[in-house]
Amino acid sequence: MNILNSGRFSMGSASAGMLKKLIEMTSEYACTRKQFNKKLSEFGLIQEKIALMARKAYVMESMAYLTAGLMDKPEIPDCSVEAAMVKVFSSESAWVCVSEALQILGGLGYMKDYPYERYLRDCRILLIFEGTNEVLRMYIALTGMQYAGKILTEKIKEIKKGDVKMALGLFMKRTRDSFGRKVDLGIVGKDGVVHPSLEVSNACRCCNT
Repeated sequence: MNILNSGRFSMGSASAGMLKKLIEMTSEYACTRKQFNKKLSEFGLIQEKIALMARKAYVMESMAYLTAGLMDKPEIPDCSVEAAMVKVFSSESAWVCVSEALQILGGLGYMKDYPYERYLRDCRILLIFEGTNEVLRMYIALTGMQYAGKILTEKIKEIKKGDVKMALGLFMKRTRDSFGRKVDLGIVGKDGVVHPSLEVSNACRCCNT
């Protein structure tokens, strides 16, 4: 699985770079093309399409940077889930954004004088190679639940053995939390259900709230 990580991960940065160029060309066209005595860039729907493309490019780039940071950490040897997430989001977002760009250009987008029709053809393969998105969605879900499953399996075994003290302790803890004490969502830590690599992010979240 690690062999495929580099290809899936690189799709995020490659798609973001392509999308930035696409935004540049589409914006230039929208600022020069006029319809109903107004530039296309002055229409709200066109602005919404370009804003969508900019958002997608930002998220792709952010995911690529985050995954690259995880890959550089020796204590986190397996980044296959993160790489799969980058691949799924980037490939589908690239397809949507190229379609939106083609919509802005209208019929000109189909002409070979413009590169949009090539972008559209090239983007379609991104949803297929390095693992189809349908398969990767199942992989993300199943692999992502493994860590939580290991912890919950142990707790269920203890309850089945008749460990009433442990079951009662969990019940009392949830009851106290519901009456206004600091709520422990059980996201990380000893009884957490998410990968320990998220502990730093969770600490920042708790500080902000």
